Amino acid sequence: MLYASGDGNEQDADFDAFIATDVDFSDSMIFQENMTSDDYFAETPYILDKGYFMNKLQLDHKLAANITVSGMMVYNRLAEDIALADGSCSKDLGLEFGSKVSYFPHPSLELSAEAAYLASGDAMDALEETALQDGKSDQDIVHVAGRVRYKF
Repeated sequence: MLYASGDGNEQDADFDAFIATDVDFSDSMIFQENMTSDDYFAETPYILDKGYFMNKLQLDHKLAANITVSGMMVYNRLAEDIALADGSCSKDLGLEFGSKVSYFPHPSLELSAEAAYLASGDAMDALEETALQDGKSDQDIVHVAGRVRYKF
């Protein structure tokens, strides 16, 4: 579980939210994009000024000495409501499902792949283009990545 507070009133002069200086985490394949670089970590555990509240369940299983598979489910929410174009508010970013497989044919060589799917919640509508905002998220998100990593 991860919680970073958000600003509940963007109209006032106070910014009442968590501001990160250096927080490294990579728990959501959709919002932090784990494998896009050698070891990418997000440094801001919040979205816009609304904070972030994540609940994650992950299971890892070692199939063999050199093969590991993982499955995860993440419920992504904002800490504070975000205003939608239809006048309503929402915190729900969506439910994310993901899996990963890592294979080590040699101790210093890793081949891995991951895939994730986000069933977008209503708060994702605020991140769409203004012309498309209707109070309900129109797009689910699919993320697929792979890497070959050699350590020396």
